[in-house]
Amino acid sequence: MKKKSKKKTSKQRIWILGIIAVIIIAVLVNLGIKVNFLAKDELHIGIDPLQTNLKVVNNKPFELNFTVTNNNFWFCNTECELKLYDPYKEEYVETKTVELKSNSEFEKNYLLNLKESDEGQRVFYFEVVCNNVKTQVCQTSEKEIHRSAYTRVNYALDEEIAQLRDDLRPKLKSYAKQVDYAQNLANEIEELTGKSNNLNKFVIRLNYIHDLWTQSQYGKIVLDGEINDTIKDLENQKSVGTRNIESFNLIVNIIDGFEDNWDYLNKAYKLSNREVRDVADTVKARIFVFNESDFEDSYNLSESFVNLNQTFFNVLEKFDYDQKEQDIISKHSRIQSRVNNELSTDYSLKGDGCEKTKNLIENYEQINTNANLSLVNYSEYFNSTQFTTNKDAFLKAVVFNLTVEPGFIINNTFYNNSLNLTAKNYYSILEFDYSNVEDFESAACSNTTLDIDFGSFEYINVSEYETKSFTEVEFNISEPECCIFGNCSKCKLNPELYPVIFVHGHSSFEKTPVENSYISLSKMQIRMGHEGFVNMGDIDIDTLKVDWYGMNYPVAVKGSYYYTIYYDAGFSAIVKKSLSIENYAIRLKEIVDTVKENTGAEKIVIVAHSMGGLVAREYMLLFGEDDVDKLIVIGTPNQGISGRAKQFCAALGNDKECEDMYKDSVFMKRLNHYIPKTDVYTIYGSGCDTDGKDGDGVIPADDVKLDYAKNFEVDGVCEDVLGVDLHRDMVDPEKYSEVYEIVSEIINP
Repeated sequence: MKKKSKKKTSKQRIWILGIIAVIIIAVLVNLGIKVNFLAKDELHIGIDPLQTNLKVVNNKPFELNFTVTNNNFWFCNTECELKLYDPYKEEYVETKTVELKSNSEFEKNYLLNLKESDEGQRVFYFEVVCNNVKTQVCQTSEKEIHRSAYTRVNYALDEEIAQLRDDLRPKLKSYAKQVDYAQNLANEIEELTGKSNNLNKFVIRLNYIHDLWTQSQYGKIVLDGEINDTIKDLENQKSVGTRNIESFNLIVNIIDGFEDNWDYLNKAYKLSNREVRDVADTVKARIFVFNESDFEDSYNLSESFVNLNQTFFNVLEKFDYDQKEQDIISKHSRIQSRVNNELSTDYSLKGDGCEKTKNLIENYEQINTNANLSLVNYSEYFNSTQFTTNKDAFLKAVVFNLTVEPGFIINNTFYNNSLNLTAKNYYSILEFDYSNVEDFESAACSNTTLDIDFGSFEYINVSEYETKSFTEVEFNISEPECCIFGNCSKCKLNPELYPVIFVHGHSSFEKTPVENSYISLSKMQIRMGHEGFVNMGDIDIDTLKVDWYGMNYPVAVKGSYYYTIYYDAGFSAIVKKSLSIENYAIRLKEIVDTVKENTGAEKIVIVAHSMGGLVAREYMLLFGEDDVDKLIVIGTPNQGISGRAKQFCAALGNDKECEDMYKDSVFMKRLNHYIPKTDVYTIYGSGCDTDGKDGDGVIPADDVKLDYAKNFEVDGVCEDVLGVDLHRDMVDPEKYSEVYEIVSEIINP
């Protein structure tokens, strides 16, 4: 019995020891897992590609493809929020949440279509926020990892559409000029004639065509020949209007001539009633018709006025009153020179045609009376005597006190000394026919006139029309436009827009992926990418091949000094994290040079966290500070590390970079002896016990400050197990927005 009891007791002990061992192992495993989660980066997120330069055809669908990978502990799953952000529209195109198994990948595809102008650029950010999912076996803190990728989309027209655009452009420019020319013609016609032409349909159509042009809808643009027909009609209207104005002014000028010479016509009318009255009646009738006619009839009336004008002045020339008066005066003068009697006074008609002509007629009547008396007294003698010579006739004339000279003209008849004159002839010589003088006296003394109303016609004065520009549309082929933040502008490199380079801090573990060094600065960079900066993501080897031209906004990019770039049948890169800070500064120069070359910027702004601030300061010491506009360091051990930070770095970090950061190291003494002229800003944390001093849990506040810099304090707390999270979280805008606001104000004062 005792033996069985001992055997049973032995088995129980084995079982108990086994259970205890399992429990111990489980506790140790669990403790090991917790230590791993505390001491190491538990999750690494990769995005491929990080930077993409894509060429697409405008108005045609295209794809953006990304692959997301998660490297984490094998017993953890990862939850990721995948977002595509459009900084031009300032909104997310799509947001999707997926769960990934450990060390797996997920492909995300987006189908987009850019309906923009002919050529240009747009950018998109692929943003990923991931965290491990907490379970019994995955004791994660569910810390979020933020990463982003940059895609630039260059869009252009299809070749056939581009050719159509190029063919249309000269035609559309000509069409716009035609519409402008037609509008000027219409306005000129309205000024000339008062007639308006409505060309709104052509202006509306031109604007519609221009809208299609600006929208790149070239295939919908159709031109017709109606504008050509309209221009021909307008040109004809202008020609007719100009012709009518010239005709109108010609008629007015002719009427003015009638009015100026009407008194002469009245004198002619007194000499020849019928013919002159016909002309006067015609003038009255034509003026009446002209007055009652429309302006458009001017040209048709002008010919009749020209003919009437010729007739009018022909009548004046034919019945020249002044000439008629002069003829009678001349005739009277000749008679008076040949007939001498007691009434031989000179009766000139000059100055008073009516009275002088009456006196002249009386004079003629007296002469004829004397001639008649001579014949009565000597009738026998004259009847019986034959004049054989002219001398006898002249002697007889002397007897009657009437002198007739040899060779004289009376009543338009010439008499010479070869004639034999009878008594009757003699009487005819002495008698004068003055009927024409009586006709002149009748006209000169008449009160009858030809009355007429000439109206009031004014000349149309046409000033030269000043051509104006009515169509403001232009059919230009615009230069490529870069569109972001709701604005589009000409793509160009602007050297005055200083890019921001984010420089990460110390990597606690040598085997931690380089990309995880970026994590602390990703959220700040992503936010800047939403607020006036182009988020270029991370610089890697492919960045050297990517053209960053030309959003006309400053870029924000992260770079790692842990990469060493070399050329081996192409650019390649390897990771080296066990070098000195001086080596890292040399690599930072490669980053700075790349950013300056890709952006065209003359200077850069550096925002550095923790040890990254020392790398930046060393870069300025080695290579000068001319290309650094501002240096902003956050939680940087500017006076070196000591205490817990030194111990932790020595135990887990890389020896060379840790040794450089020791407070009394040669590196720190040399670095702090250098005082740059560039503006330097420090941001330090306070509120956490840091080796018995106030600080961020890792670096005491006083060890961050620099005498020559502008120093900013940020209050915070340390809540993690190690009491160091303020040092890490200061660059998280969601946790400490004050730091982000300080950085933004420094960069954009």
